Amino acid sequence: MKLIIPLLIFGIVLAGCSRPNTSTSQSEGIPKKNLEPWDYSPDLIRRADAGDPVAQCWLGDRYNDGKGVEKNDELATKWWKKSADQGNHDAQFHMGWRCWDGRGGVPRDRVEAARYWKLSADQKNIWSMAALGNAYLVGDGVSQDYKEAVKYFRVAKDGGSSWAQALLGRCYENGWGVPKDRQEAIRLYRRAAAMGPLHEREIAKAFLQEIEAETPRQSDLKNP
Repeated sequence: MKLIIPLLIFGIVLAGCSRPNTSTSQSEGIPKKNLEPWDYSPDLIRRADAGDPVAQCWLGDRYNDGKGVEKNDELATKWWKKSADQGNHDAQFHMGWRCWDGRGGVPRDRVEAARYWKLSADQKNIWSMAALGNAYLVGDGVSQDYKEAVKYFRVAKDGGSSWAQALLGRCYENGWGVPKDRQEAIRLYRRAAAMGPLHEREIAKAFLQEIEAETPRQSDLKNP
């Protein structure tokens, strides 16, 4: 059996916080004209302090990235958790990473990470679906379950996650939760290698090079 590459380390850069419908605000007294932009500013801080979960998530992003303000992992965690506690699926995704890695003042807790990702995945967040799928694949934070992994990878792939597409290819390559199908694995790797962020494309390319180096058959070399 092939070693499962610990791809979860790449997930933290995959997604930022979603923008709300600009016709309304989740915070009382915040005028429509102030909903944009989402740069670090007194206005963003005011909205976050007023309890707007989207603003809280964005403020956490700004502290995490060090954009417009000095990078501060603890403050990023503080604002993401406030947002996640109000049900924001992007913040729940980020809090899953905090718990997975044990960063930003959060103890490492893989079970809690999976819980956050499940809450977020239930709201159709594709990044959390991919992360939760990989947790099921490696059996960390949840009981190992290849079929559950495949289920989440499929939905995340259909939503545009090249990371999930590459991991689904890994499942087909090894027969994890699906019938072993080398040609389908190659097709998924090729598609993942042509989309998404650079680091995700590089992962898919590495998988592709590995599988094609193992006595490739002519039927496997077709275009996707």
